[in-house]
Amino acid sequence: MEEVPLVDPARTGGEPTKKGRPPSDLFQHLSAGGNELDFAESILKTLYPDTPPQPVPTHTHPASPADRSISHREIKSIVKGLNKSKAPGFDGIDNIILQQIHKASPELLFVLFNKCLELGLFPTGFKIGVIVLFYKEGKQQDDPKSYRPISLLPTLGKLLEKIITQRLNFFLKSTSQQNPRQFGFKEGTSIDNALTSLVDKIYDYKRQKLHVAVVSVDIKGAFDNLHYGSILAKLNECGCPPNIRGIFESLLEDRKVVIPTNNGIAQQPQSRGCPQGSCSGPALWNLVADDALAGPFPENTNIQAFADDFVIVAAAKSERALGRKATAALEKFKEWSDRNGLEISVEKTNYLLVGNLRRGPSIFWGDRRVKKTQVLKYLGVYVDK
Repeated sequence: MEEVPLVDPARTGGEPTKKGRPPSDLFQHLSAGGNELDFAESILKTLYPDTPPQPVPTHTHPASPADRSISHREIKSIVKGLNKSKAPGFDGIDNIILQQIHKASPELLFVLFNKCLELGLFPTGFKIGVIVLFYKEGKQQDDPKSYRPISLLPTLGKLLEKIITQRLNFFLKSTSQQNPRQFGFKEGTSIDNALTSLVDKIYDYKRQKLHVAVVSVDIKGAFDNLHYGSILAKLNECGCPPNIRGIFESLLEDRKVVIPTNNGIAQQPQSRGCPQGSCSGPALWNLVADDALAGPFPENTNIQAFADDFVIVAAAKSERALGRKATAALEKFKEWSDRNGLEISVEKTNYLLVGNLRRGPSIFWGDRRVKKTQVLKYLGVYVDK
């Protein structure tokens, strides 16, 4: 019997990768008469490599009491806000269908989600991501790294994920565990706030008659490479309610990504990273990234972030002292990135000198020199001296 994908590739993978060519046609083209399934599997293995599990520290802060049951109002609010035009995930359930199901029988989701909360369980079927590939213009078409993956996740899973993410964010905010120097993925903050903070800090140092270096740090595939062990460690450390922590731990176990092809379904375990398209990805990233902002950093240095866009401002009275300050701040940041398995692109990391120094300081990431630039692009805005 011929294997039939559980999801119609025309619906889930029909978005164009390049100039209207859907993934199924792309696989035929790239496999050059070979097996589309093999090519899809090679893409998944490249984009989602196997990662050995990290040990999770056993030390925890005192846990909060178990979180309250999920209310009808919570579920109704999220179901009502579902985007009707979104493509379904592996379950094939459209948002509009789910809205009608909930309208006819609101007890279904109420009982299901509260049982998941009680057991600390995120069902396996809710964790399968159907991958849609977007071609990066100008890249080699036969290179798997030339495609940016987006996960189409099951609607039921996204609903449950959104509920527990909202509760995690509420807990972190109510216990003052969100770093104020993180401006991304937080209610009440914006790009404007991040840019204003950066400019204010530069002017503050300049009023003290200090030379200033602004270092923009580029993390390679930050969301894609974040280790689950880092997330689990922070969930343990923050002391969030045990049933909420349990669901997140379950969510990160046995994740799987798939690509439907004409030859069958390619699949690969996802053992690291926050799927682009997931509700919890931004919150879990911030949970880990806040450690990078905590310091302590050297005197007259400041760090801030908008999601994974980090910028360090260092100030000193001399060129040599400025280089030492900025390098010391980067060393502190490197401790965090190494600890969490994240790699920095030194080629894309650079600094802007604000001041009258002729050459500019020597700033290093490890044993590699950070390049000086005349104009720094930060959050889509060009900053010069």
